[in-house]
Amino acid sequence: MNKREFTKQLRAYRPDLKITGKEITYFYNVYKGLIKIGKEEPDRFDTIKKTYRYTHINSLKFRNLLCSQLYIELTPRQAELYIDVITLVLSDRKTR
Repeated sequence: MNKREFTKQLRAYRPDLKITGKEITYFYNVYKGLIKIGKEEPDRFDTIKKTYRYTHINSLKFRNLLCSQLYIELTPRQAELYIDVITLVLSDRKTR
């Protein structure tokens, strides 16, 4: 999926949020990274899928985890978008 398709899909998935161009670029890179993990490290991707499927993801806990593990600071809204991108990747992978 190219950046334009990704933008359309993300905005359709979350029409309630105004997503900036910088956020689109950042989350498109996250999207590409997850796709790359899916291709190069299928076991790791399966672990992500399993965790996502059986865990109710709390955006605050997710945000704190990213901050402590990856040293990424996200606003609560950006953490929600991050989770949405993971959802889009997983739903897109199911259709393939």
